[in-house]
Amino acid sequence: MLLETADLIVWEMFYKMSEDGVVMIPSFDAALSKGEVDDRGRILRVELDWNKDDVDAIAKEFKKFAQSIFEIGDWYSNSGSPFGVKPDENFMAEKQSMNIWAKYIRGYNDFNSSTEGIIAFSKEHGISGKIGAVLAFMVYRYCFYASIDAPEVIMDSALIELAHVFVLNRYARKIEQIDMLMDEYDPWSYFPLRKHLTLDDFKKIAFYLESLKNIPTDKGRIFFDKTRTDKDTETLYNELLNMDV
Repeated sequence: MLLETADLIVWEMFYKMSEDGVVMIPSFDAALSKGEVDDRGRILRVELDWNKDDVDAIAKEFKKFAQSIFEIGDWYSNSGSPFGVKPDENFMAEKQSMNIWAKYIRGYNDFNSSTEGIIAFSKEHGISGKIGAVLAFMVYRYCFYASIDAPEVIMDSALIELAHVFVLNRYARKIEQIDMLMDEYDPWSYFPLRKHLTLDDFKKIAFYLESLKNIPTDKGRIFFDKTRTDKDTETLYNELLNMDV
């Protein structure tokens, strides 16, 4: 299970970040909309204000944080108790687990699951930061998946998204969506659209695609194949700006 090396997800974000502090990550609009939005191919362009001295501490912090969330969910799974009730403190090995339950899980079911409801919950529970409401949702989601013994592939995917949100909530200066590689365009997103793509953006998108095991859309594969030609980057950039990729 990826949880055992959860700190490495944070380090991976740092090492994929360019010198100007920009990192490209997959969108999580599908998660936020509970599957109503098909965000395949959407990329989030994130500007981060952090440095290497920050990473070790937040990586360790995230790993302990994720372990506590999983531990809470595991208690529900083992006890059969309704999700959201106060867990047995004696079950918890992590010192902060009960505090995390009180902040992120307690009372969540009393709010509706709309964006407005999650924002209201976040404010009431003091969950702050760049995207505090998104963090609240992702914590609840990961804990709930643990409570129902979700398959490992689902748990790992949710953990990666949780790690991204954890870092963004703390260090993001700007978050924008890039939609040029979506086969099926859905305009809904939690984040604003990056309206003008620069040559530098194209280079970063190509680097991002290179890091993926599987490129999820036809447009993404076409774009990536074109970056592998012998044309210089600026010529390719001008061509791609004027075609329906």
